[in-house]
Amino acid sequence: MKEETVDSNVLIAALLKQDRFNVTAYAKFQQVIRGNAVFHASRLVPVEVCGAINRRVGSADAGRAQVIINSLIRKENIRVCDLNESRMYQAADIALKHNLKGADAVVMQIAQELKLPMISYDEDVNKAARSL
Repeated sequence: MKEETVDSNVLIAALLKQDRFNVTAYAKFQQVIRGNAVFHASRLVPVEVCGAINRRVGSADAGRAQVIINSLIRKENIRVCDLNESRMYQAADIALKHNLKGADAVVMQIAQELKLPMISYDEDVNKAARSL
């Protein structure tokens, strides 16, 4: 089974048809829904996804996204990692070294810790990930 670490922008793109990355993200997301792949993410990611979708298209779509993501978390098709003390220090080092936002550094730290590829549509994140 394919396992990857996922940035919030991938889930946002998968859940919003108007997103420019929707086709690619939706295909990956379907693999997770079918149980053929697993996404690993920070516990911050579902919060970011709901907030971003709410701001972009409204609370009804954000609520639907929350239900879908929560269901996949319960099924462990999406596995969330808590931000413990060790991860916090490592993510802070990544943020400083690569000039990243905090949430992006946390997702990158998880990918590094789990030794899994990371999917993101943020070029700054992808550039930093290539250097790890």
